[in-house]
Amino acid sequence: MPAYGAKAREWSEKDVGDFVRYIGLEQYRAAFEENFINGKRLLRMTSNTLPQLGIQRFDHIKYVWKHIKKIQKLVDEYEQTLSDPDRKINASATRIQSLARGKLERKRLEDMKQKQQEKEYAMFQQYQKEAVEAQSQAAILIQKSRLAHLFAPSKG
Repeated sequence: MPAYGAKAREWSEKDVGDFVRYIGLEQYRAAFEENFINGKRLLRMTSNTLPQLGIQRFDHIKYVWKHIKKIQKLVDEYEQTLSDPDRKINASATRIQSLARGKLERKRLEDMKQKQQEKEYAMFQQYQKEAVEAQSQAAILIQKSRLAHLFAPSKG
């Protein structure tokens, strides 16, 4: 069983939030989760990125950074212990997960686009219907005007 944090690369945003709570800085948990900091992003962070998350106190930046460095070291050590086949399998699994997430995101965007097109088409149909009704009303008014003119008493 690897040490806590050795598989941090696989952490979700919630897992990173739990880590922030675990190190005693619960007040920053939401900042990490709201900025979609998952394990991969956590491992790529530097001390310079922490203020961008809203961590302004120098002692808190140092404290969080110290723990991130520990996690980075654990991950590096753990990944070095993996044999080449294990590393390839993990890399393949990560790649498959990434592709699946990308495919799901594309599907979600396609669905949103389809719904938007359907909405726009429905609006177009509604405008077209209103235009036909307006034309019909205009034709009726023109006809009434002509009839009124034909049957109007003559002047003179």
